[in-house]
Amino acid sequence: MTITQSQIDQLITLVRQAYPGWQNFNHPPFVSALIDARQNAAGLMRTQLARTEFERLLRQNLYDEIINRLAQVAHATNLLDLTDPTSEDLHILYADTVNRGEFCHQLFNLLYGNAAIEVRLQHYLNFVNQQSSELNTWAFPTYFLFLVHPDRELFVPPTLTARYLTWFGLGDTWRAQPTVAAYVKLVAFVQQLQRALQSYAPHDLIDLQGLLQVAFNQPQQPLLSAEKRSEFAALFQKFLAAYPQTAEGRFHIANYQSNRLEAERNYAAIVAAHQRGEDVTDRVLLQLLPYVNNSRNQANGAWIHLAPTINGDLRKWFEASGWTKPADWPDACNFFYRNAGAAERCAALAAK
Repeated sequence: MTITQSQIDQLITLVRQAYPGWQNFNHPPFVSALIDARQNAAGLMRTQLARTEFERLLRQNLYDEIINRLAQVAHATNLLDLTDPTSEDLHILYADTVNRGEFCHQLFNLLYGNAAIEVRLQHYLNFVNQQSSELNTWAFPTYFLFLVHPDRELFVPPTLTARYLTWFGLGDTWRAQPTVAAYVKLVAFVQQLQRALQSYAPHDLIDLQGLLQVAFNQPQQPLLSAEKRSEFAALFQKFLAAYPQTAEGRFHIANYQSNRLEAERNYAAIVAAHQRGEDVTDRVLLQLLPYVNNSRNQANGAWIHLAPTINGDLRKWFEASGWTKPADWPDACNFFYRNAGAAERCAALAAK
């Protein structure tokens, strides 16, 4: 992809919305708010877990000390989710199923091994997936790679990354779970962006990550104009006054609860299958998305819904439209499965 000057100009405009007068990466308020803490964390990593120190701790089997120092470095910035020790970003440090010694050796190899990053990252991902695919997240490994090698490695926070890739027209390259190929493409893209921003004097990828965070953490402009929002509000009020009192409206209202209960049962069964190590891709597609009530969908065990969006074979529909490739479905379904879990937990809290 070629990054255009127009995109660079728009990107700088987004940054200046947060930092008026921003001229380059040495802008004092920008450095103070975003860069200093990350550079300090990189410095902490160089003292607490530099290669020679990490090797010494491994030789002495001081795995708990390594874990403690990793946690200390994690808390040196606000980049990771640190709400509690079981939060997704740090879960691997405290998971009972993970052998701490094996994990520490695998992480050392990822950060300091002699092989190419593609090989080191693949070895690490293989190890994590052998423990549990739920521990295979973007944030944890890339955070420490980023701090050890800020000149060439990239921190990948999922929401922010998906947002800026989409803005640059590269949304189809995003993968919900880490893969070597996706990481290599991400790094190549951000390095290309770094070159396009040379006139603004970036120092390393810590600067680039800070810039992207500022630009794409800003509230986005509404998708609808004020006029369209007003029109929608008027139409919605018209709908409220008429549709719920119709026979069809009353039927929908009466049956929403049964649709929801069926979805809850489907989700619980999928969770149980996932915990048994089963591939739940097909079940996620069929039983967590709303299908039209027809004999084929009933026979396939699909979730029949009052407000359906899918008539038949979702895979064929999306692949024929060029929206998805066959190899993408496991990642897409895993992402949807995890977000369905978050929605289910939020609904449970709201009901209390």
